[in-house]
Amino acid sequence: MDFKDYAAQEKNRLIAERDVIERKLQALDNAIRAYEGSVGPAGAAPRSAPAKKRRRRRSPPRAEVARIIGASGNDGIGRAGVILALKVKGNKSAEQSVSNTLAALKKAGEVRHEDGKYFGS
Repeated sequence: MDFKDYAAQEKNRLIAERDVIERKLQALDNAIRAYEGSVGPAGAAPRSAPAKKRRRRRSPPRAEVARIIGASGNDGIGRAGVILALKVKGNKSAEQSVSNTLAALKKAGEVRHEDGKYFGS
């Protein structure tokens, strides 16, 4: 075995050893994160219940819905047209959110509703 072969073999051995160490280090990091999640900051008492996740609003931005209505001009646009423009057709919760947003815009006086169509105010 010449030196070139020996060096290549040693390099491969060291790379394999490094991979094993990195996997062990990752497992230890995961264990530490899991422990910190259950105990909290150093010295703090464990939490009795996990904190609630904050729910993300599902409704489309009011400004986006108002923009779509404004872009319809004097023709107006119906609820279905807004849903199509936002590309949420078939997503029941998103469709309901559009309806809620339309109602909020109407209540705030930002749009008016006549004959099933919404118009910019």
